[in-house]
Amino acid sequence: ENSTVSYITMSDLENDYSHSVDRILVPIYLHVADCRQKRIVELMMEQEQYRLNAETQNKLDALGQFSAGVAHELNNAIAVIEQASRWLPVMLETFIDNYASDLMDSFNQGLKSKRLTSKQQRERAREIMRNFKLNSNLARKCAHANMQDDDLERLVGNDKSEKQLQKLIEIYEIGALLYNLGVSGEQASAVVESMRNLGNATTTSNNEVDLAESMDRTLSILRNVTKGISIQIDKPEIPIVLLGNKGELVQIWTNLIRNSCEAMRTYGNADPKIQISLKRITGFAEITISDNGPGIPDKDLNKIFQPNFTTKKTGLDFGLGLGLSIVMRIIESYGGQIRTANNPEKGACFIVTFPAS
Repeated sequence: ENSTVSYITMSDLENDYSHSVDRILVPIYLHVADCRQKRIVELMMEQEQYRLNAETQNKLDALGQFSAGVAHELNNAIAVIEQASRWLPVMLETFIDNYASDLMDSFNQGLKSKRLTSKQQRERAREIMRNFKLNSNLARKCAHANMQDDDLERLVGNDKSEKQLQKLIEIYEIGALLYNLGVSGEQASAVVESMRNLGNATTTSNNEVDLAESMDRTLSILRNVTKGISIQIDKPEIPIVLLGNKGELVQIWTNLIRNSCEAMRTYGNADPKIQISLKRITGFAEITISDNGPGIPDKDLNKIFQPNFTTKKTGLDFGLGLGLSIVMRIIESYGGQIRTANNPEKGACFIVTFPAS
């Protein structure tokens, strides 16, 4: 390195009678020794950080090899599910059209699976009870099936109305089930691909993805997981579009929302709620997912994204500690960030930011 050399001659020292040689040289030696010690500490810290980084990368490499093997074994089963999810709707559509054409609209409505949120379903059920004088159980089923006023007006009042309504609801549920089967098959393929790339630092994602659409797809997949939990979503009027991979985004939301649901159920929350917010902030998309569960222990806040760290260690909810580490890897590969905190009142909050297109 470029250096500066300072020196003094013995003759200079001999001519200066105010200080002894020791009084001049000892502070210089001490200063040099102090600088060397500080530099040694810096080098040791750098070496330790390098060791930790290498250890983390070794873990990810091992996980990558393991998950690549698992992905290979899963591919054939997922291919069968995807093929069935494409074939069954076509066959059932033909069958229903031939033998029960009056049920076709409900079946197609189910295939679209544009479901209402839990809060919207409750409000819609009360509206149906008030307008069509149906009992609460049937009104709730009609709201769940997203039945429109036109269908209800046509059926209610008929002697066979309840039986016909039950048929429409059942055929809607079949369509919705097939829709979820297709979505889950696609998502399973995306998760397998993500597992295969677990040890990689980057991911290729060049498609335009509507953020709100990816969230809707996630909630459709998690339909059974979120049952009984009130979910409120705030979406912007103008869609937020990211350059990415829809399957990977769904994987992020699936992990975060599922964790919230499991935490609240373990906590025994009587009124579990999840608040989801999607908004644009000057060149960035910000996604906030918060709940009113037990929150995250302070000692775990800096650990939860580490590979192999899990709080689920017993019972049927045991975890491998991979979910959030995969989430962080995907988010960082998009140039984004994820951070977590506890809400001031109660519950945990995850905030994800992405560069917006």
